[in-house]
Amino acid sequence: MPSILVSRQTSGSAFSTNVLAPKKGVRISGPVKEFSIKALSGNTVTRIFCGTCGSAISHTSVAFGDAQAIQTGNFKDFASVPIDTERMWNLPIFLT
Repeated sequence: MPSILVSRQTSGSAFSTNVLAPKKGVRISGPVKEFSIKALSGNTVTRIFCGTCGSAISHTSVAFGDAQAIQTGNFKDFASVPIDTERMWNLPIFLT
């Protein structure tokens, strides 16, 4: 499946806003569900979403190493989370 279709199915558009966070610092609670799909790269991407409403929460892939992508658009208070932008510029770019 083309990657743009996969993005549209999980975010409602061709794009989504994500932040890579260390897995050890991520806690997700509540009724969540997961599904896995093979990306064009051949890597498996596991998508984590709300088990009640279906909203996208996060996704993981071996391509991210010890990081996990958090889909920020569904969190109304995300703008108040401190982000170390100086460190972000030194992060590698990942293709899932």
